[in-house]
Amino acid sequence: MQSSIRTAWGLATCVVLLLPAVLHAAEPPSTLEQIRKFNPWLSEDDPLQLPLKIHSLMQDEYTFFRGTADLYYDLCKKSWTKVISRDAPFITLHGDVHLGNIGTYRAWTSHGAAIRFGIVDLDETFQGPFELDVARALVAIRLIASQNQIDLAKPGQTDPDKTLLEGYARALTGRAAADDAARRHPIVQKLIKKANKGEPGELAGKFCTGEPPRRFRSVRMKKGHVADIMIQPDAGTRAAFEKAVFAFLDSDGGRPVLARWLGRSPDKSPIVADIARWTRIGSGGSQGVHKYLVLLRAVDDAAPPLLLQFKEEPVPAAERAGLGSTTSGPERAAKVAAAYDALLEDPCWLVGHAIVEGRGYLIRTKDPFSEEPSVEDIKTYDDIMAASALLGETLGRAHRTALKRRPDGDAAIDYIVEQLGAPMRLHLLCSMTEVITRSAYENLRNDPAARKLVQIAEKRIKEAAGARGN
Repeated sequence: MQSSIRTAWGLATCVVLLLPAVLHAAEPPSTLEQIRKFNPWLSEDDPLQLPLKIHSLMQDEYTFFRGTADLYYDLCKKSWTKVISRDAPFITLHGDVHLGNIGTYRAWTSHGAAIRFGIVDLDETFQGPFELDVARALVAIRLIASQNQIDLAKPGQTDPDKTLLEGYARALTGRAAADDAARRHPIVQKLIKKANKGEPGELAGKFCTGEPPRRFRSVRMKKGHVADIMIQPDAGTRAAFEKAVFAFLDSDGGRPVLARWLGRSPDKSPIVADIARWTRIGSGGSQGVHKYLVLLRAVDDAAPPLLLQFKEEPVPAAERAGLGSTTSGPERAAKVAAAYDALLEDPCWLVGHAIVEGRGYLIRTKDPFSEEPSVEDIKTYDDIMAASALLGETLGRAHRTALKRRPDGDAAIDYIVEQLGAPMRLHLLCSMTEVITRSAYENLRNDPAARKLVQIAEKRIKEAAGARGN
């Protein structure tokens, strides 16, 4: 009885503490205006920038949440001093935790190339308290359940929040090793098996034309719909990217990659067969930033073609919202590359960075070895519980990996575990975030200006589909 009274009193206290933030959010400003504010580089005149981002965000609440990390951190900035201890240690955060940002990747181990499962897509990484990553994961799970009409309120059911936090704690304390993830989680076993069957040549054929692949298609179709748009850059931009590619391949990080790709030490430079400005339809979070694909072919070699992706790395969402100091300019890409080393137990097969025409780009491979859990496969309460456990464990392993490399890592882990024992404030932040996310999404859907931007994007997609030259 006393425990129940203490719990109720604690909840009431949290409500009072957070009431100003809740009231402030009760009448939110225009969601479209907020998106414009936090993404000033997105042109409204270019259909593949702001219009396409709004087009992506309109899909559903979960996709909207995935693509608006800046709005999430704006809310956190207004309330986090009420829900997060001022003594919380800052750690390397993923920055955009949800089910679509965990999956398989090609790693380089002491035994050679291997498929591993972990966090992926670290564009939003920054330094902050662990609660910000965990809360984003919790809200993502709640929105998936709601979107897929999974009732989480039935009597006798375990709360998925509890399952996610338990999985996070197990991994953070070293009780959930990555090597054993496939046995504990059938979805991991399934995704790794599928990734191991990936064929680089087959993937290149989807994006490129010619035999061997010689140039990028203008459009890649998937299930009858435009999935990717590739646009040829001008001669100056092409030359700048060619120079960056060869500089990377000649660097300490690039030479081993080149040798692994060719299966031997390179004696000739590869051929840059083609370069294209790349837009992936539906990529809400990074929609509008500069992305390029580079097609590499080996000289007189049977090695499959290699696709490199250059992705611009602007200031992360948390820092744009006012959390932490701003990372300026092209140096941001180097910080993102460093986060891959900090948060992954086994390093990616290829991670690099370059400055091209004054913009900082992360360099990765575009390969067939990346598989992620599908929200469409989460249909039942058991599915959402399995997803919660997997997301919690994957995030916990990432945080543990980063912390164990710090002198104060063990102390930080002990602190986090202690905080997990009293998660009331964390739950309240998640509940508030969920409510405000739904409100912001409806605000966007009902905005005539937003619907007009969607029409502009749809017209551009239709034009691409009609004019594709393969």
